Amino acid sequence: MKFAQIVLGLVAASAVLADTVSLSGDCQKAYAEYEECGKTEVEGFEKIYQSDKCQNYYKDPIATLAKCGDLDAETKDKLIADVKFSQAFNVLHTAKTEDGKACPLYRNKKVEKVKDTCASKSCTTASIEAYKLYVEGKKLNKNDATTIATYEEILKGLQECAPAGANNAANNSTSTVAGNSTDANAANANGNAAANNGTQVAVNGNGNQNAANNNANANSSDATTLKYTMALVFAAIYLLF
Repeated sequence: MKFAQIVLGLVAASAVLADTVSLSGDCQKAYAEYEECGKTEVEGFEKIYQSDKCQNYYKDPIATLAKCGDLDAETKDKLIADVKFSQAFNVLHTAKTEDGKACPLYRNKKVEKVKDTCASKSCTTASIEAYKLYVEGKKLNKNDATTIATYEEILKGLQECAPAGANNAANNSTSTVAGNSTDANAANANGNAAANNGTQVAVNGNGNQNAANNNANANSSDATTLKYTMALVFAAIYLLF
């Protein structure tokens, strides 16, 4: 019985790892400098999240993480997706119902929670913003169609009950980050420099160099991947006792 619980725990944790980007070198170091933007458990997190540093990071991660500009297209998409997931979680973490409670879709990502969310104007607006980010991130990550469909169903339900102006507000919050991946992929395809909100990101068009970068990314065992691997280990140990 214990063994079965451990296996189930590891499978669940592995699903989380599937959405995690693996970085190395200067790019990983640059990425680590913005980890505080997603540490919701830290006291005073709301102030950190609203800082110019974190808002610029979420608005345009590739331009902010200049050291990550020469990533291959797939890894760049995963990086942008990871940032979207972090921002979506932050949006729901900081949002509250009119009586100060956590929004229904904060930790319970089920279609059944849409109706409860619609009872709160502030939660509906925040949830639309968050679930647009989740959908965009899942698509960039090439998650399975069933998972994406579930998030799209939740988003559609929220939009149908949204107060006037809620959809426009969410569009303004997510449009910049949504465009970054498209611009970056087009730049890689053409071998030209990509422009993201006025910041030039150098993209290496040399096939051999890209192959080397791909191998480096595939074989790297960086701190980001190690952090989530340790989470798996601790989860297994917890289930043993």
